Amino acid sequence: MSAIKPPSGPGATTPTAPTEANRTAERTSRPSFADEVATNRTASTAAPGAMADPTQHILAELRAGRVDPTLAVQQLCDLAVKRAGVPEALRPAVESRVREMLATDPLVGSLIRRMGASPTSES
Repeated sequence: MSAIKPPSGPGATTPTAPTEANRTAERTSRPSFADEVATNRTASTAAPGAMADPTQHILAELRAGRVDPTLAVQQLCDLAVKRAGVPEALRPAVESRVREMLATDPLVGSLIRRMGASPTSES
């Protein structure tokens, strides 16, 4: 026998089984997944010249040839440290450690070299 009992006391209500009318009302009260995707796609293509995400902006600059791969890696490192919420006083030390990791990690270094950048620890 279960110790769980239905609610009692003033204002207590007993749960009711969902009805088809309740399910239909719930489905029509929220947008469909397709509507949400269409809304997001419209919002992301509304201003083609302005990129909201700095990462996408750096990648677009790299693809367009306006920055070289090494500079793009440096900018992405700076952005990562900034997004991590590192206090301003600690940023140089953290950036140095990130660059050191990029220069010494064999897998990351290989990926960076494949994109044409130099995985050096110098800024």
